Amino acid sequence: MNQNRYRSFFHDVSEIVTLYVGLLALIGLLASVGFFKLRVEPTLKMLDPVYIFDMPQLIRAFNSYAQGSPLPQEWRAVSNGFAVFRKPYGKDLAGGRLVSSAMVPFQDVTGPGPTNFPSWAHPSDPQTLFYHLGLTNAPATYSATHPNFSVRRTDDEKRYGVDMGIIMDYVRLAVAKGGTPPDHVNENPLDRLQAVVPHKDAPQVGDMFQMDPISEATLPYSIASIGNLSSEPIENVRVSVASSIWSAPVELVGWSDLPQLADATQKGHNHHITIERLEPGQSIEIVFRGHKLLRANEVSVVCSWIFDKTKIAVLMALILVLTIAVYYGDILSLKFSRLVGSRKD
Repeated sequence: MNQNRYRSFFHDVSEIVTLYVGLLALIGLLASVGFFKLRVEPTLKMLDPVYIFDMPQLIRAFNSYAQGSPLPQEWRAVSNGFAVFRKPYGKDLAGGRLVSSAMVPFQDVTGPGPTNFPSWAHPSDPQTLFYHLGLTNAPATYSATHPNFSVRRTDDEKRYGVDMGIIMDYVRLAVAKGGTPPDHVNENPLDRLQAVVPHKDAPQVGDMFQMDPISEATLPYSIASIGNLSSEPIENVRVSVASSIWSAPVELVGWSDLPQLADATQKGHNHHITIERLEPGQSIEIVFRGHKLLRANEVSVVCSWIFDKTKIAVLMALILVLTIAVYYGDILSLKFSRLVGSRKD
């Protein structure tokens, strides 16, 4: 009797394993053709840009289209230099959180700066100073946090994290043209220009020469956020941006400086950034500057092949449960019908 039970149990296990392996093979086949996505890949999101404007040139372009419309009042205060516009940050960056949790180190592609940092870059609190110098383990409360590279940060936090690199870049641009650091405007000047520039169904030959001053006076900073939302590290992430005469060239400004190695090369006009490793839940923000705004479909992100072990383990467990349910389906359905019948009685 016991031997028959053993043989019956062994037969059931053998049948379940055979069915389980068959379902795994089917799932594997579907995954190989892309029906199931088990490969780990980085995510790409383009954040809200920052704009810098050469205001004297932009004002001349406005006057050529405005047909007597008055110059916007805000433009008068910045008519002799550069102006910066960025979309306002949300409530999550209010108060002290700006410095303590959002700002991250930035890798400037122009090279390392001098070791004699300006006064504003030095700790002003004695407790913080000695914490940085290694004499105490108790920093001031407002500087106790460490750089946060979490992919779960809000878009505003990621934008703010690379602000210092963008500021250094447009200040250098202004100084190179003999100007002063740019002022900020509360309204995007392009909105006013879009309202006064006439729309035509088909572009005319002379339109290029009329629109060119607007393009030359406008420099958008595009911010690409590359994140790892999986539970596995992603290695050898390669971010590429084509920069041809057809797509309009862009310049690489820099990126949030991860603890891992990240390096950039330029072949022709194309930019390639290689990230050694993206840890689970980590992101890196890369900044480009040009006379155009980058779109997500203009940024290529590839990486080494790696599978999401957590997702595969969960899928295999679900398939096993499904296999047992299918194999014992008649018994389970009979028990279920008896249970329902007994409740009705």
